Amino acid sequence: ATESLPGEVRWVAGTESARSIPLGVFAHLVGASTSRDPVTLLSTARQALIHDGDTNQDMVIGVDDAHLLDQLSATFLHQLALDRVVNIVATVRSGETVPDAITSLWKDGHLLRLELMPFTREQSIELVESVLDGPLEGLSADMIWEASGGNALFVRHLVEGALEAGTLRRSGGVWQLRGRAAITSELASLLETRIEKIPPDVLQALQLLTFCEPLDLDVLCALAGENAVEEAERRGLVRIAEERHHLDVRYTHPLFAEVIRRRVGRAAGRRLRGKLVQELSNGPVTGAAHRIRLAELALDSDRSVDPALLASAAADAIGLANVPLGERLARAAFEETGDFGAADLLARALLWQGHAAEAEALLLAFSPDSLTQAQLVRWGTSRIANLFWALGDSEKADDVLAVLRERVTQPSLLPVVEGIGSVCAVFENRPQEAVDAACVVLASERPWAVEWAFFGGGLALALMG
Repeated sequence: ATESLPGEVRWVAGTESARSIPLGVFAHLVGASTSRDPVTLLSTARQALIHDGDTNQDMVIGVDDAHLLDQLSATFLHQLALDRVVNIVATVRSGETVPDAITSLWKDGHLLRLELMPFTREQSIELVESVLDGPLEGLSADMIWEASGGNALFVRHLVEGALEAGTLRRSGGVWQLRGRAAITSELASLLETRIEKIPPDVLQALQLLTFCEPLDLDVLCALAGENAVEEAERRGLVRIAEERHHLDVRYTHPLFAEVIRRRVGRAAGRRLRGKLVQELSNGPVTGAAHRIRLAELALDSDRSVDPALLASAAADAIGLANVPLGERLARAAFEETGDFGAADLLARALLWQGHAAEAEALLLAFSPDSLTQAQLVRWGTSRIANLFWALGDSEKADDVLAVLRERVTQPSLLPVVEGIGSVCAVFENRPQEAVDAACVVLASERPWAVEWAFFGGGLALALMG
């Protein structure tokens, strides 16, 4: 904005440190004064700035962070605007308390007020690509835009931090961000300064949100208080949006969540998660994502954990391909109960991550005599899959299949045993046997059995041409 105006530009910047010094931000422009009288100070400053009363309407005063000006500096700027002796360009951060003298600049029509909205995704990409002098990968663009919330300053620091950390690299002429966006020390310091000015009740609301985002508005209000949540929204720290017929609260700028999370100690984090678990447990569990979130919070909280919730959430996580989280939840459930259901989930998670030997040892610890027929089938199919395709031990896999054929008598489970038998046959070069077994199983229309039969019989037919 200042570049579009003629004349000399002189910059001042409001800071917390200069806020207690009358005319502190203008000290380098107007010089020192021995007087303590505000009227004399203002008169002396005006004369010094405009060269002993000669107007200089080509001069431009640029004021960064005008909301941080001390009262006398704000009054001085207001008088300069009234007298129209200089051109003024000033910035004010949204959500901050602003001196009355500054507010009146646009309320009374002395300055034109412009609301600068956050960058759109397209604008953010254009800015980053202009700085990097090259195209930015779509996924990386999404990560930078979401982390910055469209804030130009945050975008700049994120790009600088990622370049410095080596997580933003050019590959094949395209810039790619791999790993989490790094926060520069300058940006962290800036965010810390803003966080230190947040009232305690608002900060607690933000701390709760950082462990569970997005969070239902009613839940956050119940935990932190309606006034705290309303103040957080007024300050522009959070945004509230309707999601599937209810209101969710999110951080306006995700980077605040990162910095606030760093400030929360381990003990406080456990306590805050415990409060979230208690409140979230009062309502219905609405699906897999809800179960996973509740279980993960409970696991790291100061509350006792329901093993059944851990096991259900582990199954959800594995089914949704978040296998490391599934392992963590299943291991916690198994350590709590020691039962087969949790062990089977843990073994599946281990198998999918290449820890076949640990999975086999875990399942081998259970005797077939201690299992129900349904559990026995799960035990057998998990072991056979592990032995065949992870450990390469077909003989042991055949031994386990023999145990299933000997012990399983329940009609609804027999097709499952024959289905897994079809798979074993095709991998042991007995394709016709695999097809015959699969045809019998397909006639049973048992979903779990049919899955195995399609695998074994279909592969066998393909091999047979």
